[in-house]
Amino acid sequence: MPIYHPLPSTGQGPHIRLCSLLPASFGTPIKCNIQAFELDPQLEYEAVSYVWGNEIDCISIEVNGERMLVRKNLATLLTYLRTEFDYRSLWIDAICINQADTVERNGQVLLMGEIYRSASRVISWLGIRDTFFDPFVEMQYATILFHHIRFLNEHRPFQEYLENHPNQDPYDDFEEHKKTLDHGLYSLQLLIGERERERPTYWNRSWIIQEVASAKKLILQSGSYTISEDDIELVTEFISSSNVALLMNGRYEQRKFSALLRYNTFIPISIYRTLVNSNNTSNKNYQREPVRKQGPMDLLALLRHNRSRSCANPKDKVYSVLGISAVVDGQPLEISVDYNKSTSEVYTDAVRAIISASRTLDVLCSVNLAETAQLPALPSWVPNWSAYKSPESCDRSISFKHQQATGSAVATINFWNDGTGSFLSVTGFCFGSVLDLKDPFVRFETDEAIQDRALAQLINYTLLQNQLSQAYKEMSKLLYPKPLPADVFRQTCSLGLLHHDLNDSFREIMDNLELDPDMDKHASNRPLELPENLFSYNLMASSINGKCMLAVKQTPLMESTRFSQGIVGIAPPGIVQKDDLVCLLLGCSAPIILRPVANRYVVVCAAYIDGLMDGSAMIDLEDGFFSLKMFILK
Repeated sequence: MPIYHPLPSTGQGPHIRLCSLLPASFGTPIKCNIQAFELDPQLEYEAVSYVWGNEIDCISIEVNGERMLVRKNLATLLTYLRTEFDYRSLWIDAICINQADTVERNGQVLLMGEIYRSASRVISWLGIRDTFFDPFVEMQYATILFHHIRFLNEHRPFQEYLENHPNQDPYDDFEEHKKTLDHGLYSLQLLIGERERERPTYWNRSWIIQEVASAKKLILQSGSYTISEDDIELVTEFISSSNVALLMNGRYEQRKFSALLRYNTFIPISIYRTLVNSNNTSNKNYQREPVRKQGPMDLLALLRHNRSRSCANPKDKVYSVLGISAVVDGQPLEISVDYNKSTSEVYTDAVRAIISASRTLDVLCSVNLAETAQLPALPSWVPNWSAYKSPESCDRSISFKHQQATGSAVATINFWNDGTGSFLSVTGFCFGSVLDLKDPFVRFETDEAIQDRALAQLINYTLLQNQLSQAYKEMSKLLYPKPLPADVFRQTCSLGLLHHDLNDSFREIMDNLELDPDMDKHASNRPLELPENLFSYNLMASSINGKCMLAVKQTPLMESTRFSQGIVGIAPPGIVQKDDLVCLLLGCSAPIILRPVANRYVVVCAAYIDGLMDGSAMIDLEDGFFSLKMFILK
């Protein structure tokens, strides 16, 4: 008999299947039954979030009395979720959806946000093996951490030391207590996906965003070990203390600032979420609300973030976040799930929906012509969402600060397809063109053979300082006779970071950067010393490493004193060409590089141009220095 029968279409709401996991002793064959139910708020079940795993490595289980092959990771989690005496009602996509029926799969995928929201609890199954770590061991350390924090909260010597620090010497067991705390925090950060360079396979999945963000309640599980949100909240409250932060030797403040830079973007289940949310003081309840429970999220932000995650089907870069997304004012999206469409069609539909609903063109800031060209039939104005971006860069658009190149202007748009491709007409003006460029203008790589971390940092610091000085000299020559102010160069290289009021040495470092167009005439041999706090400087360095710097030639009509000096910008490497146009498109928060092709334009990328990021050019537009025109993007 077939395992699956068509889902009912009767009733007031949609239907789903639930898997009833039959009780049995550990190690015996897995047996379960599936049955259709109307998706109703009263329906009791747990939803499972997990990695599908290797499709070759499969194990046989029994479903409705019939044999079904499931992947090993699923069979393992069923083994550990099963109890000896009680049935367990679960929603598991690989079992509850007929994966061979595309029509059913389309409908069920569109429901997945609601399915996870309606579940009484979501179980995040981390697996029992991972490339980066052993979940069993890390779960043990995390469990010790929870007990340790409860102990320290009641331990009088520890509390007295915190109150009197730094005027009191550490008590006898302080270093041992601190070591236990450090080890436990490291393990917990691994388990919840906070350590981006060592992120477990589970947290790299595109689907994880929707599954975790939709949960009413959440537990993490590996084998028989579990971590609850109460456990995570315990840690959150503990490290929220400014006195406890001192024990982390500055790492606490660095991670807090890193989270603040990504504010309003998705952070899995961050033990820093209370710290991030506490910046909103207008709503007392807001600061206690986890990031994942604050309602629908912006689709564009979700798509950007999803580029750092993986999925087997590139269409799922969009489909995996539809259930928790909204374009504007929490309104639902007019996007359907259709796996019969091409990836290019899916991406184009999503971008069309974003632009139409938001009346902005900020999605163009995610375009990279080299990435777009990798996907057949993808219009140049549609980002290739399957192109990987690092976790450090995927959430940031162009600038580290608020950008509003065209102020509050609303996009003027029109979509059409003439049978040869999809087109988008927009309104804006050409600020200038690319006079010349240096690509890349800085490049450095850490020598893995250098074991001394401080020495490696000093080498990279020295190398970057020298390369920035040389780049300033070369860009000054390209712009001559217009001068390139040193402060403009510094602001451009910082990508807006200098506008943050940071309690570190970043501003001083940049002020001390030797910038002289005639540097060879009196080169300095002053030795460089490594500053104490390089967090922001390293953030800038990683952001500009390997990038292109372009010199901007302003339009002949432009005579505003506001832009009388040399202008430079930063763009992705390998795609900008001389004579490309630097344009400001109404409704887009950053300058866009366009390339004329016949009577159409190709979107190359967005660029950071410090003098244009704050909307200053819009004043010149109002004063008549520029005139609006229509650009047809192909």
